[in-house]
Amino acid sequence: MPPQSSSRQNARTEPVPERLLLPGEYRAPEGDELTEQDLAALATERPLVRASGRGDFPGNDLAEAMSRVEGELGSPHLPFLPHLPALGWRTTPLARTLAVCEGLAFDGASFGWRMVHSGGRGARESALAQDRLLSDINLLADRVGVQKKRFTSGVEDSAAVYKIQLVGPLTLAASIYLPGGERAISDAGASRDLLESFLEGLKRWSDSLREALQAPQALIAVQLEESEFQRLMEGSIPTVSGFRSLPVLQPHYYQQVYRRVADRFAELNLQLILDVDGTVLKPVQELKLLTRPRPALDTLALLKAMQVEGAAPGALLLHPDRARLKGPGMLQVPPLSDPRSWEPVAQLLEAQAQLWLPVVTSVRVPDQVRRLYSLWREVGLEPKQLSAVGLMADERPQTGSVPSASTPGTVSVLDATASLARVAECARALSECTV
Repeated sequence: MPPQSSSRQNARTEPVPERLLLPGEYRAPEGDELTEQDLAALATERPLVRASGRGDFPGNDLAEAMSRVEGELGSPHLPFLPHLPALGWRTTPLARTLAVCEGLAFDGASFGWRMVHSGGRGARESALAQDRLLSDINLLADRVGVQKKRFTSGVEDSAAVYKIQLVGPLTLAASIYLPGGERAISDAGASRDLLESFLEGLKRWSDSLREALQAPQALIAVQLEESEFQRLMEGSIPTVSGFRSLPVLQPHYYQQVYRRVADRFAELNLQLILDVDGTVLKPVQELKLLTRPRPALDTLALLKAMQVEGAAPGALLLHPDRARLKGPGMLQVPPLSDPRSWEPVAQLLEAQAQLWLPVVTSVRVPDQVRRLYSLWREVGLEPKQLSAVGLMADERPQTGSVPSASTPGTVSVLDATASLARVAECARALSECTV
């Protein structure tokens, strides 16, 4: 009897759930959170590759979405405040961004969002967007309060602990219309007012988010989506009349804009993640084509403009294959198969940049991790440089490919949860490749 009693005392006690799950319910994994001491010990052994998501999530239950995101993206990964497209326009990144803007009001028209006077009748949509964002943050605060969980920094001081997705100032100005019907970006004064309104409102909402996380000093990541960057550089966005296009966006202008953004982010202790996925990056060597190549983004110059001494380094979100020039005479290759696509990535990492790569697909984790690490080594990158990289799911399949479960609008809640788990597993496996 004594040996049996001793063995029972030494046996590991498994957590007992309060109740069984009903069909369709989800309970986040327990006991897999790493302490700061654990993260520090791991960082000395191998680079830590983090995982996160773009921000959207299927379904219409935000509490369940938060539970799944936080459950799959525990330390050292980067959880985010999900937005649910199924709930309508109020939850879109554009609506959230307009809710952040201070001192401006917007209404919904048949052609999109339009700026109005603050006291106008059309401010109702602005108020609804603000109420929705406040409700989302309050729900997050309730969850954190019940769990008694504090979000603190990980191994490095520059590691953000939570993320929110908004629309970048360039795409914002290209998506908002003036009272007369033209896009705001066509008016220098309106573009400047939009930028200053957005940066001014960031303080109030970032403070609210930190209060909800019970972490007043936490570093918050703000992912700015610039989906219109390519069209702005090409000058291919039509005016309201349709007879002409907006002027080409000049490098000195967008570098000046993001210099202002970076300064404000440094003041508020926010980390900038600039989403330029789908934008053609300036290649290492210019390709001589018969046709005129598409304008390319000089990411090195942009990163230099975004550098602020003493602030958290900015990061870029991009897919190597979607950053290449495409056109007649160019060889089309399967995704993640051509090392030349990774040359801009290598160039950015050599410049001490931080990158988020949305490259994880539904392929078996060992197969795609093996291929990723092989590409990494083929372009001459060192294993220790993996610590500057984060992974996300590839939610934009290549044109002509077979539609996958990750295509927006077709993915289920269970598939989205499995996708987050797959990204976290890929990040862990990629880190272990260096051991």
